[in-house]
Amino acid sequence: MMKQSHTGGRSAIQHDLAKRGAFSPLRIAIRLWGYDASSAQTWIEALPTLDGLLLWTIALAPSSPGADITLHMVKPSKVPGAPFCWNCVGANRSVARMGRAMSTAFTLFAGHADQLPPARSGLWITCGALPPRAALARLAHLIAAATMPTSSDAVTLRYRVLELIARDLDIA
Repeated sequence: MMKQSHTGGRSAIQHDLAKRGAFSPLRIAIRLWGYDASSAQTWIEALPTLDGLLLWTIALAPSSPGADITLHMVKPSKVPGAPFCWNCVGANRSVARMGRAMSTAFTLFAGHADQLPPARSGLWITCGALPPRAALARLAHLIAAATMPTSSDAVTLRYRVLELIARDLDIA
């Protein structure tokens, strides 16, 4: 019986995979709701790729063709006295239409849990007090923690694991 080493853990596995180039990175397309694309592009250029595990792009089409993950990034647009957030409505409808067939989709909300709309499709993660760029960087590490290699030399996101570990990023 072989004893497994517990030193290095997940990051050692990711590093070994990246070194060998034996996998396809997770392609994450960020769909913007209320953010300027040129500002978001500067965030993407600074986001961690974690030794090539993650590849970030801006989603130019609603369906994000070629993406493994579509991350809907929502800036709250609720006007005082308004019954709802327009950006939340758009993102929620888009996630509901996508389903899980084309790619995995979830939403990053730039606010606190008490600001979320009551009816939501899929996983909504809140930034809390974190600025969007910092929230994306923290989320990158949580996505990496929820990935695993597959038998086809790729990596896949364990969606249910991400649901368990990523809800409020400013307390993660």
